[in-house]
Amino acid sequence: MSIRKICATVVLAWGISPAANLQSQDILFFSTHKNPTQIVGDSKNAFILTEGGVLMYDYRRSAWVDNLVAGNEIKSIRYSQMRSKLYVLLTGGRTLEYNPVFRRFTDASLEDYQAANDVGSTADVNGLTLDGDNFFLGDAVRDKYMRRAPIALSKVFDYDNLWVLTAGLGQFYGSLRRKSASAFWFGLDYPATSVIYPEGANIWFGSCRSDYPATEVSLGVASQSNGALVKAKSDLNGWKVYPAQLEYGFGDGCVRDVAVWRDYVWLATNKGLVRHDPRSGQFRNYNHLMGSTDVRVTSLHVHENELFVGTERGVGYLEDPDKEDIKTVGGELPVQGGVQVNELTSKDHDLWAATRLGLWVFQKGAWKTLNSVSGKDVPEATLVNVSSMAYHDTSMYWVYENRVMVKPRKQSQRVLLERDHPFRLRFDGDMLYIAFTTGITAYDTRKGLWSDFRLEDGIPGTRVLSMALSGGKLWMGTDAGVERITVRPYLP
Repeated sequence: MSIRKICATVVLAWGISPAANLQSQDILFFSTHKNPTQIVGDSKNAFILTEGGVLMYDYRRSAWVDNLVAGNEIKSIRYSQMRSKLYVLLTGGRTLEYNPVFRRFTDASLEDYQAANDVGSTADVNGLTLDGDNFFLGDAVRDKYMRRAPIALSKVFDYDNLWVLTAGLGQFYGSLRRKSASAFWFGLDYPATSVIYPEGANIWFGSCRSDYPATEVSLGVASQSNGALVKAKSDLNGWKVYPAQLEYGFGDGCVRDVAVWRDYVWLATNKGLVRHDPRSGQFRNYNHLMGSTDVRVTSLHVHENELFVGTERGVGYLEDPDKEDIKTVGGELPVQGGVQVNELTSKDHDLWAATRLGLWVFQKGAWKTLNSVSGKDVPEATLVNVSSMAYHDTSMYWVYENRVMVKPRKQSQRVLLERDHPFRLRFDGDMLYIAFTTGITAYDTRKGLWSDFRLEDGIPGTRVLSMALSGGKLWMGTDAGVERITVRPYLP
């Protein structure tokens, strides 16, 4: 029961043709918003035009509530205070009208757009003071890394709500009367999100960027090492960005996985394991593991109060977060030269590894194949690439080629579902979520029914890169940003 077949509602908030019945109140898409250029609005809402879409900030709720028209090239925005509507002029001439009450876009005329007034007035920011990590230079802002971001626009609404838009550091918000403003970041440092990790009241995003233009590389930015760690509160306020190569100990920013263990945030990177202390903001690199240095770490997993590290050569573990002593689990996996580990998971006291050469379990001090522990021949998990696995009740689930396999205890394996290059499995109760190249499937293991959330339903992006589940929300990371979906209305 694909959600694409239930309703043909047009979700013009993304400017993409007929989508599924994903309703605006259930979704929020966000991307990178470092370069805001325009701001309009009234006493209720502010609308900010950025390279990642139009951000909408609700003054009454003190929260970002929408990212509008993502995935489209926007030429300009205007706001009609008389009609309480936002007007968006797309590159190419199409005009859209947005109603903040119904949170819905419709087509509008160019005349309506031209008749909309420019609310707010230009603000004098002479004498402006900024928060502790930034300082004002007169025509620009610099952060603690001394990165300069020119001021693109400064405006004030209702005599006090001051907005300062910068090219590179996002927007700053504060009071014109007090002549003060603070960084008011919303979004990602880079849109392609390789990992999403919910952790209590916080959510962490990791990216792995390798497409910096030559102009930036010439300035000393090594493309193979770039990316960022981004933190936000679960309500998507309080954003904090940690770019790679700027923080000491965080030299390689290709973040593959994130875990929280012993009050630290741990990052799997292309050049080892990185520890982040959220209390001090400091980073520490653990790059000696598996008998070498700068080994690519692919996955992290906490098992029996120890941190296990999946790498391109096997599995290691850390007993003490303050000692750089990463030990190898049971020696190398019984493959000459080791084998790449794609994911780690637990079943009771057993540690399982999904690898490029099948499923392995660490039992009684030794690595064993699924064949040896089950007493059955399982060719779909032997000497083949297994990208992900999960346990639920007494059944094992794993990804083999384009298939999701299931093997109940003491029974033979069978194909559960087939999708386009599935790569990640996650359970939320009895619901199995399967991330694949072009979407995510939610499968009810009790009812045998599923719902599909596909990119063709109107979600921005060309490829799904990550997913996470938290508090009834499905987080989907694509090469264009992150979609947060309240899934209950769409489950079978």
